[in-house]
Amino acid sequence: MDPRHQSIDKLDAELPRGSSWMRHAFMAHVLLELLTTTTTTHTPVQSAEDFAVHYRVLEQLLPQSMFVIGLRAVRHYNMREFEEAGRLFAQLQQLDPYRLELSDIHSNILFVMEDRARLSELAHRCAELDRFRPETCCVIGNYYSLRKEHEKAVGYFQRALQLDRNYLAAWTLMGHEFIELKNTAAAIDAYRHAVDVDERDYRAWYGLGKTYEMLNMPHYACNYYSRAAALRPYDSRMWCALGNCYELVGSVQRTQAIACYRRALAGSAECEALAIGRLAKLHEDDDDRSKAAYYYQLLYEHAVKNTGVNATGPFVDSGASGVAAEQDELAAACLFLAAFEHDRGNTHAAHRYLAQVVDGASQQRADEAKAVMRAISSDKTTE
Repeated sequence: MDPRHQSIDKLDAELPRGSSWMRHAFMAHVLLELLTTTTTTHTPVQSAEDFAVHYRVLEQLLPQSMFVIGLRAVRHYNMREFEEAGRLFAQLQQLDPYRLELSDIHSNILFVMEDRARLSELAHRCAELDRFRPETCCVIGNYYSLRKEHEKAVGYFQRALQLDRNYLAAWTLMGHEFIELKNTAAAIDAYRHAVDVDERDYRAWYGLGKTYEMLNMPHYACNYYSRAAALRPYDSRMWCALGNCYELVGSVQRTQAIACYRRALAGSAECEALAIGRLAKLHEDDDDRSKAAYYYQLLYEHAVKNTGVNATGPFVDSGASGVAAEQDELAAACLFLAAFEHDRGNTHAAHRYLAQVVDGASQQRADEAKAVMRAISSDKTTE
């Protein structure tokens, strides 16, 4: 029976007991796969705890084993801890320069980190060792994708599939490339092949959702994003994508959108600011000012903690791309909070929020803040 379709506890009980390293290696490998998804019997948290038990035994028995180091590297990759995963893959490369196993995952990490120099070095090394391995084709495809040469990337992923028709990574990555090329029909075909190979591949389900969202078919997109979120319930990106799709469906799905964004806040922190901002805006549109103020305050506190915003001074422009949009959203939050505090009679807090907008936001937002300041001053004069 496929271990993926069997209870992990039952599988563990059926294996021979004792200190055999093979038992621990097998269980660590199975649990490592479950770290990427959730099942009816094991959540990612439970899988991580059980994996750690078996891994510690392996580390004691085989401390220099490349298999054991590889398990740990893939574990960090699945948990999106790319810095540590990259360090371990570099260690593997030093221990065995002729090793091609897991080089495709190593290239994924370098792609996400946008480390073109090291990815180029890895691609050249793999090509010198064996040009006709699926892993090599995947590495080279990732290299061309990072260079924005998407047609060449597709060519190498197709070559990988000629060598191994069931090579899951190539189907999924090729779907991503077709998305970049705006070839939605080919992207859908690639993602569908990926889920045929492994229906637990959340990346393929997410890719299908994204493709149908591009085609302005939010009902279909919601279905596929739901599949991805079911496999990755602790990944905030899945819930934010699903929440956004429910918003696209229309006001009838507003309650579901709010529920998705709230679920995103309970997961990873990657989309925390996005989820908070959307919750604030949805409650503002519903004229629920108290809840809107609560989430706008959370957004403001998040900015103070994680960006260049000073709690008492103006916004700080770090010059990075996307900063203008983030600052505009934060300025809108401050304007709402200022109006909310003014209505409650807390003019001091209102002026504090408005001062940040006037001193550091766009001219349009600054003008809005000055208008609110004049209205507050006028109210004081009238009193």
